[in-house]
Amino acid sequence: MVLSLVVALPVFAEDIGVTSVKTESAREQAKQEMERTREQAKTEAENIREKAKTEIERVREQAKTNLEYTREKLKDSRGEIKKEIASKRVNQTLKVYTEAADRLDKIVVRIEARIAKIKAAGGDTTAIQTSLDLGKTKLAEARAGIAAFAAVDVSSATSTSTAQTLFNTVKTAAAKAKEALKTAHASLVKTITLIQGAEKIVKENEDNDDDKNASTTNNN
Repeated sequence: MVLSLVVALPVFAEDIGVTSVKTESAREQAKQEMERTREQAKTEAENIREKAKTEIERVREQAKTNLEYTREKLKDSRGEIKKEIASKRVNQTLKVYTEAADRLDKIVVRIEARIAKIKAAGGDTTAIQTSLDLGKTKLAEARAGIAAFAAVDVSSATSTSTAQTLFNTVKTAAAKAKEALKTAHASLVKTITLIQGAEKIVKENEDNDDDKNASTTNNN
């Protein structure tokens, strides 16, 4: 029995060594397989991303092409600007700008009345008048611009291109009128501020005169 054990031990040890080598080899193979799988998955993921990116770009380009095509079709079928639409826009702009100019004209009349009172009270109206004159000049420019685009009859255009040209003329004149109205309004607002300052000074002077007169009367 002892002899059997002596003979069996080396064999058992050899079996253990073989098993250990096989286990290590299996581990290495499994590790290599995992690395290969990871690399394969990484490669596949990159391919999917590239394909998705390419598809997105293709869809974008297709959408852009479709949009351009649709725009061209609209231009061919209806024209970029219809005459009736252009005419409505012109009339609406004319109405708005004319009403704005009318309101500023009324403000000018009220300002001139207040300036007259300040002058009558002996107040200084030099700066006030300068500001008002600028406002009136810009208001006159606005009126001229309004008259310029009011004279354009877009509905009389004989083609889409002619309507476009006329509408562009109106837009240019309207832009100048709008800017002139803004400047006129700003000048009139400044004028009113100057008037308020001048009226305050006039009132203070009148109050001082009243105090002096009252003091003189009491002394007498």
